[in-house]
Amino acid sequence: GLVDATRDGELWKLWYTAIPTPEGMAAEIERRLALQATGSMQPFTTFDAAGRIVEFNPAAEAMFGLRRATVLGHAVGDLIVPPHLRPAHDAGMARVSGGGQGHILGQRVEMQALRADGSEFPIEVGLSHVQTETGLLVLASILDITRRKQIEEVLERRVQERTSEIE
Repeated sequence: GLVDATRDGELWKLWYTAIPTPEGMAAEIERRLALQATGSMQPFTTFDAAGRIVEFNPAAEAMFGLRRATVLGHAVGDLIVPPHLRPAHDAGMARVSGGGQGHILGQRVEMQALRADGSEFPIEVGLSHVQTETGLLVLASILDITRRKQIEEVLERRVQERTSEIE
């Protein structure tokens, strides 16, 4: 329904959904997250505190070459994190599952990712988390930055060439 609310003297119109139980609230949060992930054109995955994938949208399927049906329930680190980055990933997941704060939660960071064919590519990932009644969920919004990195390399080479010409 729609209700009027005031905040700092301003009138706000707020939509609400009546959810009678904590279990209903958790189910509604998870349903909305799944709907958002599925409908997004941006690659998006959600995993639990143990690192098991609970959502993997069509854009993520296309990016990684993996099918949603085959990744659900599997460890995200085993599927899309390159082997040389897995120790850091596992340490971060251990901090988060233990109730701590991961170093990259709430930030956008660049890192390497792994496709199903074994190739690595650069990504920018934004990680956030939400606590539900059924446990912690980590939401990852992913952007393939391969093209951006290629452009940066070309520009860097040109700057170096110009600098050497001047000297």
